[in-house]
Amino acid sequence: MPTFTSIATSFIDNPNQIREGKSTAAVTPGMLVEITGAAPTGTVKPQSNAATLLPAYVALENTADGGDLDTAYTSGDTVRYCAPRTGDRFWLWLQEDANTTAHVTLLVADTADDGTLKAAAAETGRELKFVALETITGAGSGRVRVWAEAL
Repeated sequence: MPTFTSIATSFIDNPNQIREGKSTAAVTPGMLVEITGAAPTGTVKPQSNAATLLPAYVALENTADGGDLDTAYTSGDTVRYCAPRTGDRFWLWLQEDANTTAHVTLLVADTADDGTLKAAAAETGRELKFVALETITGAGSGRVRVWAEAL
């Protein structure tokens, strides 16, 4: 059983997983993000469907500057992110108007390049996966957050 360290409202097994990069687009904590280029000059942007097989990362709150889960990064900001490990928990974004039930596997949404997740209809076995820890009815309410655990 991992010993969790609280990073505001995310719980990750190892705080050394946290990295930083400049954003090229608006990023909200809880989005899946992809890294373009190599550190230390690599940039961060919301993960696109085209990148579902690349390593994915989760944008974290900017607690160093007093940010919280609802404080978005703007283009050019330094984004804090981490590589999820099995058992790490996060408030993640579901695809707009999506629903999920507890214990359903979540994958990167395939219709919008916005770092959101959707309930899995089919898996190839290579995607970054999470499991929903709660039931969410998002229909008609735009994007909603879901408490999820990395698989």
